[in-house]
Amino acid sequence: MQAATRTAVDAFWSYAAFLLNSFVFLLVGLEIDLVKLSRYLPEILIGWVAINLARAALVYSKCWFMRIVGSKDLPWSWAAVLTWGGLRGGLSMVLALSLPRDFSHRDMILHMTFGVVLLTLLVQGLTIKPLLRRVGLAQPGP
Repeated sequence: MQAATRTAVDAFWSYAAFLLNSFVFLLVGLEIDLVKLSRYLPEILIGWVAINLARAALVYSKCWFMRIVGSKDLPWSWAAVLTWGGLRGGLSMVLALSLPRDFSHRDMILHMTFGVVLLTLLVQGLTIKPLLRRVGLAQPGP
């Protein structure tokens, strides 16, 4: 594939992914009720903490295992960023939306999924830059 063709294909698929992701967020926005979302806040917080702890356990155990076998290709600072940077989004919301409307816990799953995605985008997304600075992977900006 020539360079110009590759650039055009990459641009097309990037745009298609953007459109589909926007469509998913639009569909979820039509399904979410803010009153119900606030009612599920304890479950959302528990879910958010649980997925971050599980991700941390997996990433740090992988880093530890790599060090045992003699590889230092994954520094601890990268493990911290990989753990905190694990944003969730479109796929989990599509799976929640795909549940049948007569599924008994669809409402709770849908609201919890959206709440966890919202927390990862707001909390983790907005704090990743300070984390990068703190672990020495980014320099302070002007």
